[in-house]
Amino acid sequence: MLSGQPHARLLLAGALLAGPGGGCERAPTGPIPTSYLAIVTTVDAPLGLSPGTRYAYKVRELSGTLHIDTTIAVAPGDTIIAPLPPATYGVNLGGLPTWCKTRYGDDQFMTVVAPPSTSLIRYFVSCRAPLTVRVATVGPGEHDPEMVSRLVGPDGQERLGIASANDTLRFDGLAPGHYRFGLSLVAANCVVTSLVGSDPYVLIVPEGGIELDVLVVCSDEAHRPQLIDFGGHFDGHLGSVAFQVADPDRDIERYTWDLTDCAGASVLKAGSRTRRGLSTSWRTRDQDSVTIVAAFEVARPDTELVAQPRCVALRVTDEPGNSTPTIERPLTTSGRPPQATMFNAYSVGTVAIRTQLAASDPDGDFVGVFAAARLRDGVLGPPDGNPDYGIYNVAGYLGEAIPDLPLDGRIQYGDVYAVIVYLIDAAGNVSRLEDFDVFR
Repeated sequence: MLSGQPHARLLLAGALLAGPGGGCERAPTGPIPTSYLAIVTTVDAPLGLSPGTRYAYKVRELSGTLHIDTTIAVAPGDTIIAPLPPATYGVNLGGLPTWCKTRYGDDQFMTVVAPPSTSLIRYFVSCRAPLTVRVATVGPGEHDPEMVSRLVGPDGQERLGIASANDTLRFDGLAPGHYRFGLSLVAANCVVTSLVGSDPYVLIVPEGGIELDVLVVCSDEAHRPQLIDFGGHFDGHLGSVAFQVADPDRDIERYTWDLTDCAGASVLKAGSRTRRGLSTSWRTRDQDSVTIVAAFEVARPDTELVAQPRCVALRVTDEPGNSTPTIERPLTTSGRPPQATMFNAYSVGTVAIRTQLAASDPDGDFVGVFAAARLRDGVLGPPDGNPDYGIYNVAGYLGEAIPDLPLDGRIQYGDVYAVIVYLIDAAGNVSRLEDFDVFR
């Protein structure tokens, strides 16, 4: 950290107001009592980040009767001591870079009292890098101690650097705009991930302070899960995927789904979605090969998402942290989704919600159904004014059969407002149905 105190220079500003005496007055023979205003600035900035080169203190006497209104140019961290007549003064600190802010504001006020006295104004300046990237490396596999970082700006210019396996990178002097960050020369058994993709875009704002967390997941090659096949679809508000994965240790635990620009950057407002619990689900526990169907509701206008080519990205991880590569594939545009020939969700007394479903598929590639329920606000989490949304199972169900939703635990009779089913085929095509009346 760069601190203004240890490196401060003491500047004695000259008199800001000429004395009223004429040239024929007799000079005093003893020390003249004087009032001073001291301005002390402490600057905290991360190592390597510029806090600026010149600051400016604008000192103004507030009543206007003394006609004191001047600006003193200083370097960051300089301390100013200025002789001033007793009065109330306003001081404005200017010249800060956009990524530096004062803790209590740029304007302060102080009354200088009768001499001898020294009044003190303190500024605390905190500077945040325009972009901070935190890199962490995890997983059971071997990894390289260093990688190459690459930041490409909106003008196409790039900054290259070295990133260690666990590192914090700070980028200075970035103009506002969209930048793309990536890591290269990464070991073949490692996968670069983040909430917003493997090669994400970040939007730099004038005030700085943008942060990006990047995770490098390194696997033991002999124990990595393998994606066999998958297909995905997106219609602007609903994403769906069907995939097969094999695992030599029978311990796959979670999958991560994303919608990308086909070059590693997420286009979802909230970033990628991760669902856990495959290792404890009855259908996928202790299996060397499983087929999974899943659906994702996306609350974002489709015009923002489908105007350009898009891809579905998928990654599967086992319990120790071994991961498949992140695979991107273009969204499914061919084929027809499965259709329900019968669908009804209804209460079985006060003990369960039962779902009856029959499906047909014009292409003959129906795989299974993903099920969810719309619940009373507050059942699954703190109340927020909207019904809760909960899924039956992270892996979905093969075929048409959906188990009963029991009403003897966290979910009680009367908590279920609707049951939603997503019929998904092998290409990822999906049909969505919702039954709003679960009492008949």
